[in-house]
Amino acid sequence: MSSKPAEVPRYEKRELEVEETPGLTALPTPKRQKLKHQQQNFPPSFWDNLSQLWLTTRSLREFDRRTVWPSTPKQPHLTGAAQIDSNQLVQFAQEGGPDLRDLRAPQNFDEIVARLERPIPSSPAFTAQEFTDYLVVNKSCINEAEVMNNVISGIFAVRKPLPHGLTSQFNNLESLTGCELVEPMPDWHDGISPSSLAVTVRNRLENFIVPSTNPSRLCVPNFLFEVKGPDGSITILLRQAMFAGVLGARGVHELRHWLDPHTLDDNKAYTIAATYEPVQRNLIFYAIHPTRSNNTAHQALSSTPARYYTYRMTKLKAWMLDSDVDTFNKGMWAFQNARQWAKEQRDLLCAAANLKAESKEPAFMASGSQGSSDELGMDGACG
Repeated sequence: MSSKPAEVPRYEKRELEVEETPGLTALPTPKRQKLKHQQQNFPPSFWDNLSQLWLTTRSLREFDRRTVWPSTPKQPHLTGAAQIDSNQLVQFAQEGGPDLRDLRAPQNFDEIVARLERPIPSSPAFTAQEFTDYLVVNKSCINEAEVMNNVISGIFAVRKPLPHGLTSQFNNLESLTGCELVEPMPDWHDGISPSSLAVTVRNRLENFIVPSTNPSRLCVPNFLFEVKGPDGSITILLRQAMFAGVLGARGVHELRHWLDPHTLDDNKAYTIAATYEPVQRNLIFYAIHPTRSNNTAHQALSSTPARYYTYRMTKLKAWMLDSDVDTFNKGMWAFQNARQWAKEQRDLLCAAANLKAESKEPAFMASGSQGSSDELGMDGACG
């Protein structure tokens, strides 16, 4: 007499059915797929060519890949107070303490800020009605293209037109890391007309000062402007401004090195990056300047001493343009002043480079000179 099999509870039945199904393989979940994608890392050459390593998930993963961890970690040796040499500590303090020069702003920080804040009597101020019109136009923009066309080109740049490029891809510059990176495409950049710079100079420094393969595009861009639409990411906006700004500052640095390598350590900025986003209506300016790198591995990989540098981005000042008409006018003056200041730096470099190219002798290089090109009689020499 066969016994009736015991009835299995419902939840146990479901488990048995899964275990007894042949060939059943669990499919990977989207979360696992995403994790696998995130674990991909850059090649070793990317990390070797960086002038400075930032503490990120990818850099830590590369550190772990290169590190052989001991089976039993050793306890760190703690230095007691009795082991500290008080005389050496006093001497260290008297000499100024640790070297913090890399953390400081550029040498000409105050000078640039004062220039941004300078009123422009020759430029008519925006009226209260024009300020209201700006608020209406800015609010009506639904994407980045409308912000560029209706706000930046239609309002910001109408007071003093200067040669500039729009959404031009920088596809002719040497990589910052030695590895292939995304080519930046700044929304706006000011530079020198190619015809204003000697062919010898352009050919010699092509991959640093000629950003585009299009021969008609501007050279030596040292004013870079990035914009986002209402739904744009502020973090990405800042990164894009930094990326384009560093490439611009590196071009100026390479040109200055060709003119006179002894002027490179003046710790001054010759490049400005700016950002604008239409939600908070913030117009922000940054200075970008090179500092000598302390990374010996980076120096060993660099082909010339001009590459022994890293770049710092320092916030200069910001204006919240929707505050009132007075603040709006100050922001517009700052926009004009930043562009004019950058043009003066380009004109000085252009004139010195053309003179050296003609004479084949060291030309005068106004290292750190922030005076206007009018003082040197070069107004319009390098448009």
